[in-house]
Amino acid sequence: MPEQTSTVNLTFAYNIFKILQKDELSYYYKGLFTQTITENLLSLTQSNLEQSNEPTKIKKKVYFIMVESLQNIVKHQDSKLDISAPYSGMFFIQKRGSCYMITSGNIIEVRNINSLRAKLEKINSLD
Repeated sequence: MPEQTSTVNLTFAYNIFKILQKDELSYYYKGLFTQTITENLLSLTQSNLEQSNEPTKIKKKVYFIMVESLQNIVKHQDSKLDISAPYSGMFFIQKRGSCYMITSGNIIEVRNINSLRAKLEKINSLD
């Protein structure tokens, strides 16, 4: 059974690699977000942005949104969450063609779903 699991994981990793190989920039991190992790993600991206031919305005926007996203992950990650949980927070940035995609999120406890849903509905109802 362990061999089968290993093969499945290897196949999954290879498939992800093939998909992301088309991207000009791709970083994915899942786990606990610390100051060090955040700084490293920002440093890697900043270095790649500096080497790109993107207009300065685009570079600044991408970096600003990334900083804001990472700050939100750190600020809102559940401090009671098991630190060893492999899915406490998630950040993903990729560039395909002229499009940058930044995705981030935190898991929440089931008991907090209704509260979060109410807040999101209120925000979405604003004009």
